[in-house]
Amino acid sequence: MNRTSLRLTLMLAATLLATIGCSTKNYVRQQTTPLINKTNELDDLTAKNSRDIKDVDQRAQAGIQDVQTVPPRQTRRRWRRAAKPIRRNCRRMARPSGWTL
Repeated sequence: MNRTSLRLTLMLAATLLATIGCSTKNYVRQQTTPLINKTNELDDLTAKNSRDIKDVDQRAQAGIQDVQTVPPRQTRRRWRRAAKPIRRNCRRMARPSGWTL
């Protein structure tokens, strides 16, 4: 009787140890689905950022090439024309109506 109970106890212990570490496919799927979704979202965001950076870089390079091909005098004129409305607005904002200098 002693031997059979020892065998039964050892078999029960081995069975418990073998089944404790197991997990079902559904459990693993439930635990990993949020991680997979977040990883995919971050991959999409990274791809979008890479495209945006390449686009900005291309526009910057095109602007640099444009400035390098235009003679300096024409470049200064273009900058002055572009900055003229900005300077007007700055003057108006600097002196509100009613102020005298």
